[in-house]
Amino acid sequence: MKKILLAMMATCLMTICVQAQTKKKNVKPASKDAEYQKEKITECCIMKNGKMYHYNNGKETAITKEMDMNGMKIYPDGTCKMKDGKSMKLKDGECCDTKGMVHKDCHKMIQKS
Repeated sequence: MKKILLAMMATCLMTICVQAQTKKKNVKPASKDAEYQKEKITECCIMKNGKMYHYNNGKETAITKEMDMNGMKIYPDGTCKMKDGKSMKLKDGECCDTKGMVHKDCHKMIQKS
């Protein structure tokens, strides 16, 4: 009887140890940035071929002088200065939306009107 009881306890202990060592896939919860990336953009500034363009409601306009977009300063050289004083320079193909987020592939996110 003792041998059967010891065998059952050993089996249970080994099962628990194996379960504890099994790798589980780490599923990261969706971040706010990932959710935001799914939204469509209606207004942004895009750097194309070294020139800045302002996109608003389906129209692209070249930026030739400093402009204000929702409290941010946008410069023709691709610099975006945020409300809090931070600034960044856009690279070719990047865009900056009204919330101050920079996107690598803006054309997929632009909402066509």
